[in-house]
Amino acid sequence: MAFSRENFQRIGGGLSGTAPAIFSHHNDSDSVATQAGAGYFNNAREELSVGDQIHLSSGTTTGTGGVRVVATVPATGNVTLVALS
Repeated sequence: MAFSRENFQRIGGGLSGTAPAIFSHHNDSDSVATQAGAGYFNNAREELSVGDQIHLSSGTTTGTGGVRVVATVPATGNVTLVALS
């Protein structure tokens, strides 16, 4: 399954300045690993900035939820995430 905007919500963070935004994304069909893969959030590119956090959860039994940080948001190419350390 692909990214679905209705499962993607801004839940907090800075609305101005350089504070990162915080988002939540849940998908019943896609594992967290799939959601964290390069390109999954390309359709949300306009809302994302490097350093934003996305809280991922899944309805599958593959993997567990977790927080990822937006690593790249290129004008073209794939949006990428990294695990929060």
